[in-house]
Amino acid sequence: MSDVMWGVVGALDLLVLALLLNISWFAWLAVFHDGSPVVLTASWIPLIYGIATGHWAIAIAASLLAGIHLGLVVPRLMKDPVPPWVASAPRTRLAVANVFLDNRTPAAAAAQLVATNAEVIVVTERTDLFIAAFEAADRDGRYATKIDKPPERADYALAIAARVPLLDGSTVLNLESLRLVTAVVACGDQRVTIVGVHLAALTERHGFGIWRTETAELTEFLAGLTPPFVVVGDFNATRFRPAFRQLLRSLHLTEAHDAAGRGLSGSLKLAARGALGVFPAFARVDHALLSRGVHATKVVNLPPAGSDHLPFVVTIAVEPARVSDATSAGIPSSPAE
Repeated sequence: MSDVMWGVVGALDLLVLALLLNISWFAWLAVFHDGSPVVLTASWIPLIYGIATGHWAIAIAASLLAGIHLGLVVPRLMKDPVPPWVASAPRTRLAVANVFLDNRTPAAAAAQLVATNAEVIVVTERTDLFIAAFEAADRDGRYATKIDKPPERADYALAIAARVPLLDGSTVLNLESLRLVTAVVACGDQRVTIVGVHLAALTERHGFGIWRTETAELTEFLAGLTPPFVVVGDFNATRFRPAFRQLLRSLHLTEAHDAAGRGLSGSLKLAARGALGVFPAFARVDHALLSRGVHATKVVNLPPAGSDHLPFVVTIAVEPARVSDATSAGIPSSPAE
């Protein structure tokens, strides 16, 4: 049995080394990175075995792995400190949902999003059936303002609906490999840019290479974007994947679920229905990333409503501009066309 335990420790050592050195050359390594909090729970087995049987070398080696596991998990359960400005800051709410290309209950998904009454709704995997259901659910027309220009690939189509005016700069952007939807809204005396994204899935042909290219393009785009801004959508990656961690670090972004102490909550299910559909969401691939000057005060996960992703609603507080900078915020007096 000790040989088996050493085998577990050795295998986990190699995977942790790839994690710590940000080695992510292959799609299967990306899968490990995404699931590292789950995979590293295996480190506790040789740790307990080593202590119980007196194999102290195994116990010591496994304890190092268990420590790394705790280092990944514990911070996800702790809320970020609340900046002093949040108490009096203006707020707005964003609803984010991958409504699933093959959703058999689009009316339920649409009704759920309309019922949130969020100021801005960002939808990935938008379909004509869903848009029709959304317009039917929006009986009072509060979400009449939309950015909805679907591309040729329906499985990566994005749309934004808003019940507040959209300001200049609200548009669809086509980068070299990545398509973005941006909505600029007023929050207090600030202009807040909301960027909707849907990055490539590993299950696509050459999906991992495409995802890395898109992530690099997104990083470059956001580096030139003036805060405050929020990036939301289906990133098809957890925050443990190296390129995603680099995106957060290089731009000093905060993941909203992490900030709210809910970083271990999942958003991706094994399936939308059937036998696999009964299992709960196991990985958070749908995110809201916050720039400086933005703080998540509340995050609520919603039921899947026919999708294989769980939608969520995030309430954000936006730091007011200083009096000397209020004019430079330049909030237009009329909505964008």
